[in-house]
Amino acid sequence: MCRSDQGAIVVRGRSVRVHRSTLAKPSDPTKFASMKSDENVVTDETLDAALYGDEHEIYVKIAAAIRGEEAFPVSPEDALQLTRVLDAIRASSETNRVVSLS
Repeated sequence: MCRSDQGAIVVRGRSVRVHRSTLAKPSDPTKFASMKSDENVVTDETLDAALYGDEHEIYVKIAAAIRGEEAFPVSPEDALQLTRVLDAIRASSETNRVVSLS
């Protein structure tokens, strides 16, 4: 499990559960202690395709991007954030504890 102030991701085998929550913002920002989150949105997914994607397709896309024929399929910022999430999931699994993302 990895958790942030916007929700949590729980991975068990091929099952992925995403809990997404949004903090309600009070009209008076000095009353932050009374902040409560809106109702959580829970999404369940089962990974049934290749766990790591289609390596042939991704390398074709990367080669085309390097040649300037199309944009990179993922922005550097998104790739970095995904790496942080995946590292947190791995660390959580190895240590059997919740890993918070900041």
